[in-house]
Amino acid sequence: MEMSAQENGDAIKRKFEEYRTALYREGTRLIGNIALYRHLHEKMGEWLSEMNVSPAFFSITLRAIFTEIILWGEKLLIQGPSEFNIWKFLNFIEQNRETLFEDGRNITPESIQNDKERIANLGPVLESFKLRRDKYSAHFDLGYIDNPARLDEEAPIRWGDLNNIDEIISTILNKYSSAYDEHKFLFEPQNIRDVDNLLWHVRRYNEIPIERREENI
Repeated sequence: MEMSAQENGDAIKRKFEEYRTALYREGTRLIGNIALYRHLHEKMGEWLSEMNVSPAFFSITLRAIFTEIILWGEKLLIQGPSEFNIWKFLNFIEQNRETLFEDGRNITPESIQNDKERIANLGPVLESFKLRRDKYSAHFDLGYIDNPARLDEEAPIRWGDLNNIDEIISTILNKYSSAYDEHKFLFEPQNIRDVDNLLWHVRRYNEIPIERREENI
């Protein structure tokens, strides 16, 4: 039984709402990891001696966060076989623009294409995500497993690249979400400074004379 025009329109709107929720959830995960990774690096100068109380923990944590940035960045931002990413989100909007934005609200084929170009213009970092994922993070390539330093030479990732990703995901999602029903999402990484409290307590503990430390555990 075929759906009526109203039923079809309602289904398209439900799908859009599911897509934007998914993009917010996964985009926030990527942005949060970027923010925490940046914060830990920025704090190394201030808290290095405290981090060195447990160097294995912090080195493993940094590697794990970086690996997730690679994997989520590749899944969300690169066109490919994935069933969902920011490209699929924009394609869905392009195909259903008149149903989703009945009064126009400045959502035109040209504006959608401009957003696709913004993502494509990330260029080098997207290539770095893909190479790192394919050759090391998701699969081991013998040419890189013997010499992981090759990745830093052939697939560099710079802080500016990560800042651009943050801005692109948040502005694209909120542009179409606010045009749809005026809802805007807050992309503010949560609790990334909790680690400062932990390191502050380590510093205070280190300041206690060794012979008195057991009294303060």
